[in-house]
Amino acid sequence: MRARSSLLQILILVITLILVISPSLGAQTSIVISSRVVINYPEEPNHLPRLHVEGTYIKDDLGRTVYLKGVCFRTSDWWYSPEYPGLGRGTEDQFRYMSEWGCNVVRIEINVDARSIWGNDPAFRAKVDEMIGWAGKYGMYVVLDGYHMTGAYAPTWNLGTWSESDWDYWLWIWGQYAERYKDRTNVLYELMNEPWGTSYANYQARMRKCIDMIRGIDPDAICLVAATHPSSAGWWSFEFEQTYPINRPNIIYTDHHYTSVEYPQNPDKDAIRNYPIRARFWDWMLTNGRCVWIGEFNAPEDTHPEGLIWLRNFIEVLNEDGYAGWAGWNWGDQTRYRLCTDWNGNPSPSGVVLQDYLGGTR
Repeated sequence: MRARSSLLQILILVITLILVISPSLGAQTSIVISSRVVINYPEEPNHLPRLHVEGTYIKDDLGRTVYLKGVCFRTSDWWYSPEYPGLGRGTEDQFRYMSEWGCNVVRIEINVDARSIWGNDPAFRAKVDEMIGWAGKYGMYVVLDGYHMTGAYAPTWNLGTWSESDWDYWLWIWGQYAERYKDRTNVLYELMNEPWGTSYANYQARMRKCIDMIRGIDPDAICLVAATHPSSAGWWSFEFEQTYPINRPNIIYTDHHYTSVEYPQNPDKDAIRNYPIRARFWDWMLTNGRCVWIGEFNAPEDTHPEGLIWLRNFIEVLNEDGYAGWAGWNWGDQTRYRLCTDWNGNPSPSGVVLQDYLGGTR
């Protein structure tokens, strides 16, 4: 009788401990590392594993390869203010839908006059904070995309128009991001979007300076360096890495590729592999140990008839040939490149294709 009473007391103690401890564990989410491995994490974003780059691969802090596959989210879709009348769709629901699709990364576009918005609007900064938190809650990393980081809209891609004060402000903005998110394990920094108009030597020197500044704040930060070209007439490429290498650890190199009515692409896999930019520059990067991630691509709804075939084969080529992942352009129901038909996560024709390849290893 005494033994039975002791057993009952132990059982009550165990149940009490479970009831006390379990609320502190928080809601659980998960991230797919492979088709057989699913890791559960609490909803706080800092519980996603810290990533790093090893050769052509992205790996977590336990040495497992992680393929970052997801979508891009435009500023004009996620933000709204009287000065920037976007759609204001940067809500938790959108990140939940992305996760339900199988995304483990979202590339958040920062396409504003950073001088006035980031510097002076606390609501804008708070919204970026929220989205990073929601991404972490649903098991996703965030690539902060420096789409337009200074001054007016279009000239920020043409680096030939930048003054020294523009470069200084660009560094200051990235310093602000790095300081704000240095303790977030799910944030990566894409320093520029489709830059052109300056020499490879100058581009390399500027990228190094920014990377070193960020690493002075967050030594483990992953930085993404975009393909570039000295003029708008040439291919955006990684030729600079062949002549003026960045020579820094934890770097992902990123580029974009589309098919459309204006620029139709042969959907055959061999044609995709032999496309000039791919054969001359992307392959060189992979064979020389660089990590390459495709940050934008899609086939718009008004594309040529074989556009969706090209889209499917393009993804399969990326998956088969050793790329570190990709992000489709763009989340939501806006533009001809839309991935959704509404804001309830329902996919467009190109979104259906992406869904087939999200999650898992390849």
